[in-house]
Amino acid sequence: MSEILGALFKNLAALIGVAAVALILYAVFGSSKTGNAINDLNQFQTSAQSLYSTQSTFTSLTNAVAISGGLAPTRMIAGGTLVNPWSGAITVNVNAGDATRFDVTEAGVPSDACAKMATNTPSIVGLKVNGTAQALPIDAGAAVTACNASPNTLIFTFSH
Repeated sequence: MSEILGALFKNLAALIGVAAVALILYAVFGSSKTGNAINDLNQFQTSAQSLYSTQSTFTSLTNAVAISGGLAPTRMIAGGTLVNPWSGAITVNVNAGDATRFDVTEAGVPSDACAKMATNTPSIVGLKVNGTAQALPIDAGAAVTACNASPNTLIFTFSH
């Protein structure tokens, strides 16, 4: 009888262990999308600034240039378009108000990721969340409040 109970206990412990690992992987995978989005955005920004370092404006910067010029990390490219980890569209273009700046628009961003992206992109010179300009550097509480849509759209503005 004790052998049967011992075997049952081992199997139960193994199942609990597998469940714990699955829960941890789920948590890590979910947050890794946010980390990937932040890293991709920072990598793109660095690549674009490097390519345009001798240019006075970003007027020719488009999604097509970002893809064909190798500015966008491969993780951002799907089927010839730019997308974020949540399959939201990414649009790259010159800033409408100042050609010495460029915008990266990220659509389809979940609320928790929105706040993290807004507060963890240090080199931005402008930020709009769901169409509303934010004071920089954005306060974490303000980011959470601004990221109240589901999903959210963020516009990051960068310069030279």
